[in-house]
Amino acid sequence: MKPTKILMCALATGLMAFASDKAQATVINTNLYTPLTIKATVSYIASANTNKIKKATITSKQILAYMVANDGFPTGTQLAIGPGTNGNNADVYLISKTNVIADLTTKGYFNFNPTNLIETATGTKGTTAYKRSEAGVITIDFYSGKFTGANFQENTYAYELTGTYTYNESDSAAVNGLVKKSSNFSSSNLGGFGYAKLLDDVDNYLPLSGSASGSASGKVAE
Repeated sequence: MKPTKILMCALATGLMAFASDKAQATVINTNLYTPLTIKATVSYIASANTNKIKKATITSKQILAYMVANDGFPTGTQLAIGPGTNGNNADVYLISKTNVIADLTTKGYFNFNPTNLIETATGTKGTTAYKRSEAGVITIDFYSGKFTGANFQENTYAYELTGTYTYNESDSAAVNGLVKKSSNFSSSNLGGFGYAKLLDDVDNYLPLSGSASGSASGKVAE
């Protein structure tokens, strides 16, 4: 189903209610999970018999609604950035207010790969107030059917985006073994390509541009 139809169906049937009305930071098992907001604009040819290029928008809410409707994930959930696994700096998760539902990176739906190129920090973690800032290059990929490489076009829709990012975090001094942690992530110049089944009559790889961001705060173990 094409992205524009996904959105229309979601509005018509109430699927958008599956996404949280307001993204909320969550501490689960002493880890801080940062709500992830994604917005990508895709350009496509509506018909092979016209010279018009149209645009559609794919958002994290649409992605979530699609996954709930098609992959059996529960309602009342949100996308979030959390601890990395298998050598990744961070993974994308599906979480509720109290539980991790799924690691969407290990399941093959998402890649979230920031490469830190520069950073600066002040303070000492756990002892004094600590602040750190970094900037670098990030890749964010999504595959609705978990097909990659030569099978990319087997997905209903998918994208591979790259751009620069900034990340800031701060920790308070520890009190009774707990620190108040804050984090803020932003990437405003993502670009790359994607695929949307049946959206483009010519069955093209499609150009995309977009942005991603997230912020969170909460008390975690030192």
